[in-house]
Amino acid sequence: MKRAGPAKEIEIIGEADVQGANYFYHFKAPNDRWYLRNQELAKRENPICDRWLVRPDKDAHFLIIGEDFPGQMDVGAYQTAVLSNLEKAATHVEVLQTGSLFENYEQSRRVHARATVMGLSIDYTFGLVVIGNQAFQFIGFASEAEFPSLAGEYQQMFDSLTIGEK
Repeated sequence: MKRAGPAKEIEIIGEADVQGANYFYHFKAPNDRWYLRNQELAKRENPICDRWLVRPDKDAHFLIIGEDFPGQMDVGAYQTAVLSNLEKAATHVEVLQTGSLFENYEQSRRVHARATVMGLSIDYTFGLVVIGNQAFQFIGFASEAEFPSLAGEYQQMFDSLTIGEK
């Protein structure tokens, strides 16, 4: 991949699928305005991050977290834990909408939430998936003002998502 941006902090994705670093999943970035954050820098900011995409012109992010559990995890319990973590990091957390991420897979959820982080209103779209003893968070977030213009792009990433294959 070619490098772009200051201090080689981001990588151009191009036409290739974004591949999981430590987990088997892949998806397409919706356009060439999304970049892959340097893995070392992403891990420094969030140690459990597997991949982190950014769209600098909108200050938008798409973060992927993969987790291994000793036993099976229920997606409902996982959703509760994810939202609990958001409540610890933010104030005024409001769940705006919930549903299924994958229509024919009951261990998946889609959650749209809004929270105040350091005085800013941020919208989040979570794609949560549990497969066996692995759980995934696909998290898109941007300011409340920018989020509506990005919702379709987040949806495109979710629609192109395949888990369990390289």
